[in-house]
Amino acid sequence: MVKKVIYISFICKHHIGVRKKIEEQVNEWRNTGIEVLVVNDLCGYGAIIKYLYRYYTFIKFFLFRCSSDSFVYIRQTVSLPLFGVFSRLRKYSYEVNADISKEASTLSIFQKILFLLFKDSLLKNADKVFFVTEELKSRYQNSSKFNYVFPNCLKKLGSKKKLPRGRDIVFVGNENQKWQGVDIFYEFVKALPMFNFHVVGNISRPLNFNCHNIVFHGILDGTDYFNLMSEMDFAIGTLAFYRSGLSEGSALKVRDYVAFDLPIVAGYFDTDFSASPFYLTVSTNPLDLDIEKIQDFFLQWERKSIHDYLDKANFCKNRESLRVQLICC
Repeated sequence: MVKKVIYISFICKHHIGVRKKIEEQVNEWRNTGIEVLVVNDLCGYGAIIKYLYRYYTFIKFFLFRCSSDSFVYIRQTVSLPLFGVFSRLRKYSYEVNADISKEASTLSIFQKILFLLFKDSLLKNADKVFFVTEELKSRYQNSSKFNYVFPNCLKKLGSKKKLPRGRDIVFVGNENQKWQGVDIFYEFVKALPMFNFHVVGNISRPLNFNCHNIVFHGILDGTDYFNLMSEMDFAIGTLAFYRSGLSEGSALKVRDYVAFDLPIVAGYFDTDFSASPFYLTVSTNPLDLDIEKIQDFFLQWERKSIHDYLDKANFCKNRESLRVQLICC
């Protein structure tokens, strides 16, 4: 009998990066012969309808198990009342992507209340827990469970850049997420007038910001996103990760940068790439920015492709095939 994974993500379509990650995971799992059912959130409905749907999901897959060959995999989410009770009825795997307690500013008031009341129930009852970083594992792991570190993986690579590179730098972010460091990014723009900066995401031009070497593209997806990224030469990653209460990350956008052959400057330790020559970690204090070092880094990669320096272990095909084996054993 074919094994089946029920992937509960509670993610809406506007979460573009996360949605792409899940699609890549699921594709790799299916390539191993596993049947996968993805359960997303009800998008476009009010909170009450969405929460009722989540209860329906847990009742369906925890109270009424499909078969002995089905396995449940849950992406980190805010628990609801009784989720902890339901989750004791069967074994399941749980993916931890962030320290939600440090990202409470992104939650609604109702979600904050739920988090305070039931914050760790799904994590505590999981049989297997997959963390995206070692730091999260050390913070949350429980000795009675199987704990693994599986950073976000690399999808299929795009084409190598035509060399030498130009002077276009991309920054993907969201001004509502303080850990993105949009304020620090603007210091880069001011200090590097010889480069052209491109901003992708929910970020608007601040008042009285008079730099002319920056373009705001808004939220892009599909062909528009691909076309812009294909034209970029370098990338800026998250610059204030410490504001999320963490110092180590496995950002999806950095995996995208790598796929598009873009050398990266960021302000945190990346689980996969910090030891790579194409990843430069810089100070998150605007007063300590070593602009000369950053400029030299960009010039160093002007005639080189980062795709020549990648580890095959970081690719989704290798990482996700192992993950799904662990889920189904």
